[in-house]
Amino acid sequence: MKLPSLFLLALKYLLRYRRRYLFLATALCIGFGIVTVIVTQKDGMIESVYDSAQSHYAGDITLEGVDKDSGRKTHMDFGTVSAIIKAVDDSHIRYTHIVKRTLLMSYERLYYNGASLDLKYTAGIDWDNEQDYLASLAWRDGGYDKPADDTIYISAPIASRLGAVRGDSLVMEVLTRYDQKNTGNFVIGGIIEDYSLFGFYKIYVSRKTLNRLAQFDEEDASHIGIFLPAKANADDAREAVYQQLRQWINIAPPPQDRDAWEAQKDESWNGIRVFPLTLAVYLSEVSQILEAMNILTYFLYVIILLIILVSAVVTYRLILHERTQELGTMRAIGFKGWDIRLVLILETLLLATLSIIAGIALSLAVNGALSRLSFTWIPSFEIFMKNGRLAAQYSGGPLAFNALAVYSMLLIAVWFPAFAASRQHLPEMLTAGTKG
Repeated sequence: MKLPSLFLLALKYLLRYRRRYLFLATALCIGFGIVTVIVTQKDGMIESVYDSAQSHYAGDITLEGVDKDSGRKTHMDFGTVSAIIKAVDDSHIRYTHIVKRTLLMSYERLYYNGASLDLKYTAGIDWDNEQDYLASLAWRDGGYDKPADDTIYISAPIASRLGAVRGDSLVMEVLTRYDQKNTGNFVIGGIIEDYSLFGFYKIYVSRKTLNRLAQFDEEDASHIGIFLPAKANADDAREAVYQQLRQWINIAPPPQDRDAWEAQKDESWNGIRVFPLTLAVYLSEVSQILEAMNILTYFLYVIILLIILVSAVVTYRLILHERTQELGTMRAIGFKGWDIRLVLILETLLLATLSIIAGIALSLAVNGALSRLSFTWIPSFEIFMKNGRLAAQYSGGPLAFNALAVYSMLLIAVWFPAFAASRQHLPEMLTAGTKG
């Protein structure tokens, strides 16, 4: 028979035996929904970690300078900065933009109205070059609006600890490159709603202003960040830049993880040494947590697929046993064995498709409920969330793979019973005299 006719016949039988298929359809819907929730939440966490780290470390690739002549402070002079910018262009890698930052992470402190607070990240950035990034931040009060040289942006935890609001004046104390204390007066231009591990005690000021406080030259920096159009190309792009730079400046070989990077920083050298880093290096410790999540995901994934397979095998054995006479009648009126098997396979595909659609709808509902819950009470868990909420990441590849796995399980479950049922002797089928 023609395929459209067999398809319509399969749809008719699926509707007729919908009650028999109800248990299997429910198992498929719930199983696929749970798998989709697990996968999308895991992918969402990975994406949130990457996005947070990309913003925090300013790029998919970061070239960090450590100056032994300045007490091991992160610092690069203008000549090193210029050499890096030229090497990026000469390497012909594709990038969206480049940023220069001065980061101080040793001894920085804020004073306000008799209170003080130690900082973890003091970021000096170029206002004009990073205005899109600043505008994208979640602001509790104020926002990016033509900041001046003495503007400071602080996180909400800092504002709460100091009792400061937008428009207040602060005093910031830093250690210079010669380990002397220096202070500067700043006006709060805005407060950023950031309770994450990266932004809890982080501030933003003008890079040139921070350079003057730290007694660096005005065009110096400590980090050069390169943003790529595709993060998967980070290792290749880093290698290309490294090969260009190794002949001009003191640059370390690309480390693969944080331990290798820390070992490189313990080596001896004079002056400035540059370390080419990717986010995978910065996040190597976090990656261990994500790997553990992957193992748990795969374990649950296999368990759910096995449950689906067992449910399908039991269901099809019962259904085909009940339908023996019906299948015999089909044989008697001219259906071939292959036609019968194809009808049963089409029934299975239709059932799987409807169940997958229902499973996706179920996952959307569950993910929607999870996105309304706050997990900020879990210490440092903010790194896995966006704006304090879990954000599921749906992508075609994982969804297609999961759907293919469900189709495969069902086809395995139906093929052998369907093959056996369609090849029985016709008299036995018509009298429902099957032998097992």
